[in-house]
Amino acid sequence: MFNNIEVIFIDLDKTLTTRKKKYDVSLDNRLQIKNLQKRKIWTVIATGRSREDIVRIWNQIHLNKYSDFVIYSNGAIIENFDRKIIIHQKKISFSDILIFLKYLRENHPNWIFRFADSSYFYSFSKKTYKQKIFSKLINDFELRKFSLDEFNKFKNFETSKIGIIGSLSKKRSKKIIDELEEKFPQFKIVISGFGIYIELTAEGVTKGSAAIVLADYLKFNLNNSIAIGDSLNDKSLFEIVGYPVAMKNSNKELLKIAKFTTKTAKKNGVAKVINDINI
Repeated sequence: MFNNIEVIFIDLDKTLTTRKKKYDVSLDNRLQIKNLQKRKIWTVIATGRSREDIVRIWNQIHLNKYSDFVIYSNGAIIENFDRKIIIHQKKISFSDILIFLKYLRENHPNWIFRFADSSYFYSFSKKTYKQKIFSKLINDFELRKFSLDEFNKFKNFETSKIGIIGSLSKKRSKKIIDELEEKFPQFKIVISGFGIYIELTAEGVTKGSAAIVLADYLKFNLNNSIAIGDSLNDKSLFEIVGYPVAMKNSNKELLKIAKFTTKTAKKNGVAKVINDINI
């Protein structure tokens, strides 16, 4: 089904990993991905997650140099994980972070947010701590009260991504994006994960733009590439590769532009796609 493939871009959440096992890659997927590397086909994780969330997963699938490169924070950073060399990055400046946080404190103090690679979620309001649903949602992280006065001491701080949960409703989350896009044109804003997690990166940052940089760096043809994903942060990738593949339970908008579909993460949809690559 898939011919002359040079590279495959693979999303993580609900694509390579499931919601319940978000740090574990199934045996079928691991075997198929390592088989790709033996065939000298580049295997690139392309995710909205931050670096610390990826290392454990990368270690499960890494075999040789053909899986060295990882795109993370929705394309803000491309790194050679094996050599720990960053070949591309675009971060949000301290001044833009500060403008956004002041807006958040004044208009939405109950929202929770997290910087890339932070071990904590933050909120400006103590009321947030009483909302048990939030604590269940972020059970891997500690929730802390945020102080702008303290933050102002770190003038050199930058981040590749800010993650936000402003509502537990998918419909409401879309309205939040409209609001933020109007207020902050300097950010690229997408819904990721399970339809309620909103991610802000620097303007122009997408998985697709990062893939173009990596294609130039490694000299492969994006027309001979597969992208597998499930969320709107995969849309930019789907628009530039020759073979965009959506998971069966993907976002409806993504399904419309996908040329192919595969099984869900629980049913090893990634392994099925790889198995259909012609030698």
